[in-house]
Amino acid sequence: MKSTASLFFGLAVAAVLTVAALACGLVFGSKPLAFADLQHYFFSDGPRIYNDWVIDSRLPRTFAVACCGGALGLSGALMQGLTRNPLADPGLLGVNAGAAAAIVSALWIPFLQNISEFWLALGGSLVVSALICGIGLSSRRGSYGKLVLAGAAVGAALSAYVSAISQLNPILFDYLRFWNSGSFGGVTLQTIGDMLPFAVPAAIVALLLGYHLNLIALGTETARSLGTRVLPVQLVVLVCAAVLAGSSVAVAGPVAFVGLAAAHIARMWTGNDYRWLLPYSLFIGTCLLVFSDILARIVLSPTEIATGIITALAGAPLLYVVALRSKGANK
Repeated sequence: MKSTASLFFGLAVAAVLTVAALACGLVFGSKPLAFADLQHYFFSDGPRIYNDWVIDSRLPRTFAVACCGGALGLSGALMQGLTRNPLADPGLLGVNAGAAAAIVSALWIPFLQNISEFWLALGGSLVVSALICGIGLSSRRGSYGKLVLAGAAVGAALSAYVSAISQLNPILFDYLRFWNSGSFGGVTLQTIGDMLPFAVPAAIVALLLGYHLNLIALGTETARSLGTRVLPVQLVVLVCAAVLAGSSVAVAGPVAFVGLAAAHIARMWTGNDYRWLLPYSLFIGTCLLVFSDILARIVLSPTEIATGIITALAGAPLLYVVALRSKGANK
């Protein structure tokens, strides 16, 4: 077990790497810039140059990617801690299926047609998450297995609904095909402004839940004997995870791997102490998604591919390496 000083040092390093990732997100793209351009943009009082306008155009996207990466990383750690399942991720709550179902439903429900895509996706994510949480925790003891089954069942039903409706509408089908890949193209400051009032309070509350997740990891009966009100804590964790994941999906669509992998990578340094694992997962999720978005912009420059495709391609081998290291550590 690492000392507190080592954990603080690692967290400081993660914060510095996050700042470096944001700088790289502003510098690298279809038109590469130099880090000196960032210095001119932020600290120079001289006249604006062309590269300043390039950075202007990249700021909303880079900030949105960072916010979504941190939200997904934190949400994934919450779900893994709550369910005591290292394969749990935010998709367990049906946020992706709920967002897609809400967007599809706007096609034929009149009062939904005047609502923006962001609010449709966020509302659908939260409604479906609430339904799954209600089913999964309907018993007094709060069965995690029941939560997983509820998520799988509701997600499958909504996916079938989305497929049935979209196949009847070619335009909607093409839109969902793009949306499902997870892309940050076209993100604006308004979109970020819509996300932050939900994501920031949820993140703050989530970061305060580490002690309670540590107790829940010992088992619900043990947690109760130590004075933890298990069901209220479960509900708060689920609400925070759903809000964080749902706001991210509302911004960019479903982005695979980040919520699952960030906690695994953080755990290699922090162990299973969620007081440290949660903030580490936030920073690591941010770095993972920012660097994935950079690759999405430069691999086929001057065109770009969806960021979610990059995270899916990078996620499989990285998680395999993490699994091998974890297996070796447990021998």
